Amino acid sequence: MLKRILCSSLLAAAAFAAHAQCVVGPDAGTYPCTVNVPAQTITVPAQSIAVPGQTIQLQVTVKAPVVVTPPVVDVPPVVTPPATPAVTPLAPITGSTTRILSSGGSITSVADPGGSGTQVNLHTITKAGSSIVGGVRAELAWTGTQLKPGTDYWMAFAVQVKAGITSTSSYDDLLVMQTHSPAQGDTQPDISLHVSGQTGTRWYVAYNTKASNTWAYVGGSNKDTEGVSPYGKEANLPAGKWVRYVVHYRPGFQTSHAPRSRVWRAFAGGDFVQLFDAAGFNTYNSLVGPSYPRIGLYKWTDSVWTATTVSAYLTSLYLGQGADLLEAGKAAVAAFK
Repeated sequence: MLKRILCSSLLAAAAFAAHAQCVVGPDAGTYPCTVNVPAQTITVPAQSIAVPGQTIQLQVTVKAPVVVTPPVVDVPPVVTPPATPAVTPLAPITGSTTRILSSGGSITSVADPGGSGTQVNLHTITKAGSSIVGGVRAELAWTGTQLKPGTDYWMAFAVQVKAGITSTSSYDDLLVMQTHSPAQGDTQPDISLHVSGQTGTRWYVAYNTKASNTWAYVGGSNKDTEGVSPYGKEANLPAGKWVRYVVHYRPGFQTSHAPRSRVWRAFAGGDFVQLFDAAGFNTYNSLVGPSYPRIGLYKWTDSVWTATTVSAYLTSLYLGQGADLLEAGKAAVAAFK
């Protein structure tokens, strides 16, 4: 597109009036320009000069504008951190449940006394109760849930003492959770939580690397239990308060099983702390199958009774399988604070 411009200043230095009219295009280049000089008289000091009218041909050069390109600034992309995946809690053990219950005792489903709205079990045993395999019991067992050597299992539960687990005797002892071998003999629980009126709570881990067909119970030359060790000794359980536990149990009676036993505990309103981490053997070389889990009260025959009745609330036993399910275990019992 052509456009007209006035170029009056082109002859400004000539000391006479002139007007130029130029037609230029939109692009850079040289365009013709016509300058009309009217007839006029130029007065110079002491003289006058007559200038006739005339037309002067000029050229106007139009330069392209300078285009300034702004510098490119690298702006780092906004990285949105991934959302933290929700933790799926360990699930209660399903399948066939065996009730191991002495006479005079009971296992009753009740509302959580802490007000979580969850159903829990109130386990009760009495001194006069019938003996079942060496003691008075109010337990739930899952004999079909096999805890296979070399496999990582995570268990979680909570316990609240109702009455009776207080004593001045160091042998007022009972169990509230355990795993056990199905092999017959004088075996101990592979891993178990003991409660004693005076000496407090502690965990025990037992094992036997020898095959069960060589044990003394069946006439063999090896002991039924090869070894047992205590871990994580603490003060007695507080009455009327939930205590939560998460157990990492990788059973093994051979080095190739990479056995491991770990336990975390949380008191009411508190965070979980690790009580122990043991890498030794922790199960039995049973030829009739691996161990299985139990939860509930078991007080053996020769232990001291300073109360005729012992009661405790216990949650379901939650179970999962995987390399690291600690947070899932915590989530399973999070309501029992």
